[in-house]
Amino acid sequence: MPASDDRAAAPANRTARRPGIDVLGVSAVVLGLVCAVCLALLLVLKAVGADPWDGLTVVPWFAFPVAFLLFCAVLVRSLLRRRRA
Repeated sequence: MPASDDRAAAPANRTARRPGIDVLGVSAVVLGLVCAVCLALLLVLKAVGADPWDGLTVVPWFAFPVAFLLFCAVLVRSLLRRRRA
């Protein structure tokens, strides 16, 4: 017997997709932007002749690989979702 409303019934073993912000994707973008700003600021300070803070080079050492791994996780998760759909 069809459902009383016009919506298709979701299978019981499948969780409903919740719309919202993708936390992994947003955090990867934020980390990437922070690294890009640090490196741009480093270049500008060096061009002006100032002595930049050492943290401007240390932050991208750790944040760029973490952002890359987060982007990879987002890609794998989206591929798995697409395969299940």
